Amino acid sequence: MKQNNNSIQVLFAKFMSHNGISRSSLMILCFLVCSVTAGLDYMSEAHICSIHIAFEKFVAPLKIEAHKLIQLPKLVKSFLDIKHENEALRRELDILKIANLKANEHTRELDELKRNLNIKYNFERFNVVEKVLGFEASVYNSSIIISKTHDDIAVDSIVITPDGLVGIINTVYEKSARVLPITNSLTAIPVKTNSGIHLIIRGTDQNELVAIEIQQEELIAKLTVGDILYTSGEGGFYEKGIPVAKITSVNLNKSEVRATPIVQVSNINYVWIISSNR
Repeated sequence: MKQNNNSIQVLFAKFMSHNGISRSSLMILCFLVCSVTAGLDYMSEAHICSIHIAFEKFVAPLKIEAHKLIQLPKLVKSFLDIKHENEALRRELDILKIANLKANEHTRELDELKRNLNIKYNFERFNVVEKVLGFEASVYNSSIIISKTHDDIAVDSIVITPDGLVGIINTVYEKSARVLPITNSLTAIPVKTNSGIHLIIRGTDQNELVAIEIQQEELIAKLTVGDILYTSGEGGFYEKGIPVAKITSVNLNKSEVRATPIVQVSNINYVWIISSNR
């Protein structure tokens, strides 16, 4: 063993001499190594903690930014969810607006229906109400289309409103009916004034009616603009006392009397049906 140690020392001495390392240099190197080792031991005990704290202070903002980056997809998803929710709420609001408009329209219809319920006529055959669906061609010289929700609606039934006469039903379909307005040239209506003057008036296919017969021509001078013409009940077709038209002009020289209908059909939504005597 001793011989081996001597051999190692000899080899080490040869290594040092071969590399030009003196004994004094070796001692200095050993001192430096020991100093560094001691310094590391001191730092581990005294300064590692402060170095760690400084490192944490440096890294902390990076951790915060990294956390924000991690949260970014969640923020984007939340934003998109809120956007979709707002769009859904906007659609619901639009639906509510439309529903409100429909409710207002229904309210107006109900108000008119209530008004119609207070109708001043008292006819035994007056028992059906229907809704106006529209018009064919122009308002005045064509037909009025109404709903048909009652089985007893028939051809030649009289159509009225609380204000006056509208016309007669001339065609019945499965779910609707066509009304011939009093302004149609095919209609002829016996009427009279409050003063008892009897006339027969006919439509002109415009918003006007004209007298085609005046039973007491000697009394024509008593007719004045603004007089109301009512159904006289003559002939038994129309009920007596329904307002029909208002006189707009009287030409004594030509014995010509013109009038406009009391009911402007473009403004009505509901009508009452009176079954015909025919």
